[in-house]
Amino acid sequence: MKANSWKEKLGSFVKSKKIIPIIIFEIVIFSIAVIGVNTSFAAEDYWQLRVADNLVGTVRTEEQAKKILSSLEKTYVNKGAKDVDVDLTPRVDIKHSYYGYVDKKPKISDEAEIREAFSKLTKDNTLKIRTSQIITKVEKVKHKVIKKKDNGVLLNTAVEKMQGRDGENVVTIKQISTNGKIDKAKVMKTSQAKESKAKVVLFGTAVKSAGKGATSSNLGEAYSKKSGQAVADFALKFVGNPYKYGGESLTNGADCSGFVMAVYRHFGVLLPHSSIADQYLGKGVSFSQARPGDLICYGGHIGIYIGNNKIVHAMDEAHGITVSRIGYNGKPITTVRRIFG
Repeated sequence: MKANSWKEKLGSFVKSKKIIPIIIFEIVIFSIAVIGVNTSFAAEDYWQLRVADNLVGTVRTEEQAKKILSSLEKTYVNKGAKDVDVDLTPRVDIKHSYYGYVDKKPKISDEAEIREAFSKLTKDNTLKIRTSQIITKVEKVKHKVIKKKDNGVLLNTAVEKMQGRDGENVVTIKQISTNGKIDKAKVMKTSQAKESKAKVVLFGTAVKSAGKGATSSNLGEAYSKKSGQAVADFALKFVGNPYKYGGESLTNGADCSGFVMAVYRHFGVLLPHSSIADQYLGKGVSFSQARPGDLICYGGHIGIYIGNNKIVHAMDEAHGITVSRIGYNGKPITTVRRIFG
């Protein structure tokens, strides 16, 4: 009997040893589960931002909720504004909520999510943010343009005698808005920060004969380019009109030198009705320097350069006033003359 009793005790001990690891494993699993439950269902405080029945967001501390609300109240406040007053309708409440051990915890909102929720409420006017503030703006004061006639400038051309400059005013405004839309704005004060300066433009009335070997004006590079382009643009208006030998009408017919003469007469420059004589007037420039408005002279023919290796000219009876490439006739250019300087 004693031997059997000893064996039974030994068997029980061995079995108990095998069970120990299982028991330890179960204890570990149970502990992890308890920790998880405590984490999910631990008693905690939460703070909710609410607009009437709308939950806008949930945060962990009252301080955080107040900070976010303060930031949202400044949504429509201009930088540097003074005497700011913000009223929210309906009011935004910060409510404290307590969740016990067995309560399911709410989702924590980040500030971006709360801002988006507020934005939706303001867009559909569920929430109205009325902002009253005094703001300061810098407004541009556009400069005036003074136009004067001047017989020192060729007809139908203009030169800027004095460059204009915009000014600035500092304006103090009391502004009331709802959700960013201005309801009322009253100017309280305006002061000049920078004085504007008028631009003075001289409009030409002069008529003069083209001079030999020199330009008919000496008003600078900008004037020369602008006036030359004006000549080219004006000449192009008559493309399609007829050629007429000996003519000088831009509408009823002109030959090559008559066309050039009529175009330049519009700008106060008197040229002879002769393509040969024209080759000696104005200032000679190389073709590489040619620009719109310059005269392109061939032996017995003349046209007005319009850029891109093209001229506008009264070609012949078959083509009338037309646009051609520089080498259309195979003839060499004898000279390029510039009238405006």
